Amino acid sequence: MKNIFIILLIITVSFTQAQNFEAGLLLGGAFTQIDGDASSGYNRIGPQVGAFVKVDLQRELDVIIEMKYIQKGASNIWSSNNSNYGYYVARLNYIEVPVMGTYKFGKKLYVNAGLTFGYLISAIEDKDGYGFLPADPVFHSYEIGIIAGASYELTSKILANLSAGYSVLPIRPHPGGQVRYFDRGQYNNTIQLSLIYKFFK
Repeated sequence: MKNIFIILLIITVSFTQAQNFEAGLLLGGAFTQIDGDASSGYNRIGPQVGAFVKVDLQRELDVIIEMKYIQKGASNIWSSNNSNYGYYVARLNYIEVPVMGTYKFGKKLYVNAGLTFGYLISAIEDKDGYGFLPADPVFHSYEIGIIAGASYELTSKILANLSAGYSVLPIRPHPGGQVRYFDRGQYNNTIQLSLIYKFFK
């Protein structure tokens, strides 16, 4: 996986040598959950911030490579009248490199889809409301996922983006190690909102 990051970095640097390319920054948030952790809902909100390079391939078709910090995880706190109470919060900090194709519809709308490659910087959990501890079981150091979304031009320099991402491979096994057909463990599930600023073209 380290070799993949090196290759992506080389490709990104090579893109900046092309004549028809754009570069910029992105800033936003990610609404996240971990599928397979016995909780549900996009209750965890984490930041995402990074930069991108876009290279024009054809008139409407481009390739985008991003490099960003994104916080994923889960948050679920519940109680009931019969004193049933539960608490779980997970914070997963990633450096992520999405590689996407993007297609322009009309003058202002873009759709994009591709793969994401993530490296886990740190992972902590609070299972009882008494403070965070290192995740147990541990999460895998790397993540491979898919991403798809759309962007809309607000101005010539600023775009708004809405995307959804999902892990292709499990980010860690189920705590009990059980496997159910295609359910091989736990998976990151995200909805991402961001503003994109193009500062160079």
